[in-house]
Order: sequence, then C-alpha cells, then structure tokens
Amino acid sequence: MKSLVKNLACYFLLSALPLCASAQQTGFVPAWLNDGSPVSDADLDAIVKNVGAQQANPDHIVFLVHGLGNSREASTSQFNALAPLLAKQYQQANKKVAIVGLQWNSDVPLGVFTAEANYLDMLARARKVGHWPARQLLLKLQQQYPKANFDIYAHSLGCEVTAATIVPEITYTDDIPKSEAFQPAQDIHSSMITMAGSDLDFDVWAKSHVTARANGPRVKELWMTMSPYIGEKEQDETLKLRAMVRGVAAGSAFPAMTEQQYDAFLGQQRLVIDNQNIPADHAFLKYYDETRLARVVPMAVHVGDPKFPKPKEFAELDQIKALPDQASALIPFLDSPNLTTVMYTLWRLEKIDCGGSKHLADGTIEEMARRMKNKPATVRSGRKDSPCKTLSSGYFPTENQLIRAGAPNW
Repeated sequence: MKSLVKNLACYFLLSALPLCASAQQTGFVPAWLNDGSPVSDADLDAIVKNVGAQQANPDHIVFLVHGLGNSREASTSQFNALAPLLAKQYQQANKKVAIVGLQWNSDVPLGVFTAEANYLDMLARARKVGHWPARQLLLKLQQQYPKANFDIYAHSLGCEVTAATIVPEITYTDDIPKSEAFQPAQDIHSSMITMAGSDLDFDVWAKSHVTARANGPRVKELWMTMSPYIGEKEQDETLKLRAMVRGVAAGSAFPAMTEQQYDAFLGQQRLVIDNQNIPADHAFLKYYDETRLARVVPMAVHVGDPKFPKPKEFAELDQIKALPDQASALIPFLDSPNLTTVMYTLWRLEKIDCGGSKHLADGTIEEMARRMKNKPATVRSGRKDSPCKTLSSGYFPTENQLIRAGAPNW
C-alpha cells in the first residue's frame, strides 16, 4: 500500500511537469548534456566559441538548469522565455552577460506504477549530469573566462545537477550509486547560485558534512526559495507530493546544516532564504518571473561587484550585524517579513543564548517552526522545557507569528 501511495504521488508530480513545445533558439547558448555521458572536446569547443560569439568579454556567465520532465525541445522553449528577462536585468546594471542553457534529457513517460522508478532514475541522471558533463563545461569556461562571475539559476531537480557540479564530494544517504566526477579536486567558483523550488533533500548539507569554506568559497552567495511556514497560500504543491516520495525538499524547509556550515554561511551573509511569491504549480517560469529576477539579479551583480549597491531588502542584515550581543536588541527583527532576516536573527540569538548554532544544526528550531505550521496551538506549551533558550524564553516563534499561524493567545 505504501508503495502504491508513493507511485501515485510520483504520478501526479510528473503530471504537473511541462509539456513539450517547439521553439527556435534565440537568447541563450545551448549546451546539450544528454544523459550525463562525457561531452566531446569538439562539442565543448563549439559551446565555448558560441559563448564568445554571444559576448566576447562577459562580466557574468549565467547558467540555466532545468529540472524533471523536460525534453530538449521543452527546455529550449523555457530558456528562450527566461533568457531575455535575465539579459535585461544584467544590462540595466551595466553588466555584460552571456547566457548558457544546460539541457539534459529528463523527459520520462507517465504511469502510475512506473512513476517512482522513473523519478529515481532521473535523480541518478541529474547527479551524473552534474558530476561529469556539467563540470567539463564549467571548468572549460572558467579556464577561458577566469574573470567572469558564474551565476547559476537552477530549478527543481536541476538543483541536484547544480549541487553535483559544484560540490562533487557530497555524500548521499540514499541507495542510488554515486556517479564518478570529472576532475573532482578542481574547484568551480560560482558567484551566485539560485535554487528555485529545490528538489534537494533539505538536510543534504548537514548529512554530507562538507566543510563550508570561509576563504575561497565555491559559492559566494546561495539564494534558496522556500514555501512559507505560516499559512496555506504560496505553498509549492509539487514539493508537498515530493515529501511523500523522498521526504522534505529544500524548497519546503529551512536548510539543515552543520554548525560549521551555518556559521560560514550566516556569519558571512552568504545565504538568502526567499519565501516570496512561491508558485503552487512549481512552474519554472513562475519561480523565475520578473518580480523575483528584479530581486535576485541585483544581488548577483552586487556579489560580483561590491561597488554595486546591495538590494534594499538586505540592509537589515547589516543592522543586525552592528547590534550588540543583547537579545532585547535582536528580538524585534524576528518579525521581519524577510525570512533571511529571521534566519540571521535566530543565528545571532543562538550565539548569545546557547553559545553556538547547535539548535539550528540539530533541528530543534526547525521542528518548532514546523509545529507552528502544522499544530500552532501546541507551540507555547511545547517550548517551555526546550533546551534552546531562544525557544524556552518565548522569543521564537513570536506572538505575531503564532497569531498569523492560527494560535491566538486567548
């Protein structure tokens, strides 16, 4: 029965994926990575040549990475729609940009009883694509354009491709055999990675125990979308179904990290958690609509060129950084509408109250946030005896958050 439920969940998940559509290649350089097999030197050279033809001396090279259920034709259609929107944003910042579409064969047949197997096959393929041909290409372009900023815009299972590309040493905890990586000791340095509707496990970073580098990081800024914890609106329904198949996805929960990873990403302001305008249907182009791009691209430009002004929504982070180590000064920021601000505030409170970020790392705080989402009336009593002072003192969730979640203090 459990297997049938999982197959049904996969079936409906796959049914929500994009249909094929014909389109002409117009605004991006196509890079066909097929099933994860190595790309020939001749094909690599042709892609690099086409990048140079699009932009001879790019400030930024943008990589688009699609997810599950895309034929070459379907991803071409989506990338053609997205590329001019991205180009417009970079051009408004006076930055020269080349756009490359990483296309891989993720098109799978639908079927109630084969959906789970097909999905897991594509998961294995996504990692294989990232481990080998994607690394081949990005390392080649990094050699050709050493001063260019690499910005990656991934969606859904494309986030698995991206993670395997940039962090090939990840240790996975599932039963899928790990594919071999191309030149695994050679670093690819990305300026900004955006993971929209991420299909990665939410705890992949904690379980992998990969060290987040303070110096020379492979990703300077990680921007992740996340379905809100409060309210039923703006919930990614596809990722809800995904939870029935593989557990909670990174696009649905605070990223679980080790203390070292949290300290590196939050301490250096390298993590953005974005819960604005989450599309219920998981659609690629809805995640990367003009509203989000107008927020994401300026941050990507700022990361690559710190003289470019930081987006206003992140000014709060500098305010938090400048505050003294006093809980009373930090608590008001927990009610910020920007989830990134809330995360940074919780991290600072943990440093003050608990001597480190262990209650972020061990899931204590995330579990309380999930309780606020699913059983808000139990939060007040459930946190009284918590070993985490941020929770036991009643700082988080705040009263405003509990009221919004449906637990008024009557």
